[in-house]
Amino acid sequence: MNFRIARLFVAALIILAAVVIGFAISVPHTKELQIDTKNVEAPTVPEVTLHDVFKKGTHTITGSLQAPDACTTASAESSLLGDASSTQSILVEVSMPTDSGVCLMRPTDVEFSTSIEAPEAAIINVMVNGVIASTTLN
Repeated sequence: MNFRIARLFVAALIILAAVVIGFAISVPHTKELQIDTKNVEAPTVPEVTLHDVFKKGTHTITGSLQAPDACTTASAESSLLGDASSTQSILVEVSMPTDSGVCLMRPTDVEFSTSIEAPEAAIINVMVNGVIASTTLN
């Protein structure tokens, strides 16, 4: 009877060794995984077309830019930079979150609007998703 238990124990050890060795061979090691950083593209910032209307001390800034797909939306917030003794500028921060759903992958123009009280001569700068954008005043 002890001989049967010894045979079962040896068989279990052989099976366990085969499983462990198979697992060790089949799992990729971190040094084998290499990420190709050469093909990573820098974020592109589309050109923003702006239209500014100044009335009674308030700038109403509307604009449009090209989104990568039809489901992307744009929202804007503006802030006044600088103090009254220096040249003041308006920073328009446009947010275009990436849409993760299924959508028509066709570039589409999206619009945004924001208002701010600022001097009439204030310079307008635009950032899209944290990156300075080139602008065209319309």
